Amino acid sequence: MLKHFRYAWPELVKLSRSLQTIGIKECNCGLTARDEKRRERLEKKAEGLAKCIGLDCYIQRDPRGCMLYLIGPSCREYTDGISVY
Repeated sequence: MLKHFRYAWPELVKLSRSLQTIGIKECNCGLTARDEKRRERLEKKAEGLAKCIGLDCYIQRDPRGCMLYLIGPSCREYTDGISVY
């Protein structure tokens, strides 16, 4: 699992930044249908990577903070997880 985490982390950071950009755009001017599809693809990819390393992901919609968190079974809330910046 740790080996997979090492390879998944840089990709998760890229996904988090892309989700952040889309979240800011959504707050400022709204999303086009293309943007919404892109967000869905990014979210599915993040979920797949999280599952690959044995964790779940939580995607927060508020772009003022971290958009992507990795959460494990012992996490009661998403803030107990790992924030991906």
